[in-house]
Amino acid sequence: MPLFLDTGIQVPTHVAQKIYSCIPGSYPVSNTVWSIPCNSTFPVTLTFGGKPFTMSERDTIKKFSNGTCHGAITGGAHKLGQVGAPFLRNFYTYVIVYECS
Repeated sequence: MPLFLDTGIQVPTHVAQKIYSCIPGSYPVSNTVWSIPCNSTFPVTLTFGGKPFTMSERDTIKKFSNGTCHGAITGGAHKLGQVGAPFLRNFYTYVIVYECS
């Protein structure tokens, strides 16, 4: 699936549904956001160019002051998913920009 770099992690809703169906006690709180137990095991591995990059629960679970938690991966993407801050803060990002002459 094509991805672009942005501020969150967003995938098509049907992909998010599959991800959260593997987490006991998770449930949708909207069309794009899932509540998950705060003590969930929820590491996420993304693979780019054949190289895996794994994020821990520190970045995949959003904990709120009221004691609830949401998964950092949201649904709602259409043709293009996005990978943002929860991923980028863990890995050095090196981008090469070429200028056309």
